[in-house]
Amino acid sequence: MKLGFIGTGIITTSVVTGFCESGMENLQIVVSPRNKERAQMLHEKYPEIVSVAADNQEVVDRSDWVFAALLPKAAEDILKPLHIGPEKKFINLVATLSLKRIEEMFGQREILADVVPLTFAANRFGPVVIYPDIPEVVDLMSHVASRFRSIRRSRSRSLGARRA
Repeated sequence: MKLGFIGTGIITTSVVTGFCESGMENLQIVVSPRNKERAQMLHEKYPEIVSVAADNQEVVDRSDWVFAALLPKAAEDILKPLHIGPEKKFINLVATLSLKRIEEMFGQREILADVVPLTFAANRFGPVVIYPDIPEVVDLMSHVASRFRSIRRSRSRSLGARRA
């Protein structure tokens, strides 16, 4: 499985750590160089799993699952220039970016979901909120969380705003 993370803040660090500690087979993770220190730390801690891309397009190109984990103010400016083909599964962790807006920027795709993980993901327990309830997303996130909550669209935006 090839996961890519655009943004390397606290949540990305927690989620990547959780995936790396989960024991998933054939896991490859590529992270953006947005926060060079965090990206390098993840690579040094998990050199067989995590690599640091030269830029965000490389993250997309080397991934099957693309996680957008950016600060709300910067998200659209960082994502807009990227080519994210319809075959890419897109997981949105940006509090203020709607799924509708993502579809406007990149078109429809088989898997597009809002996910609200917490820093507990590093320890592979605790809750994660997923919208909509897509079995493949729930299965993927089960490697870093122990409880799931699927919610209505209106609630997903309000919960996302709280984590920003």
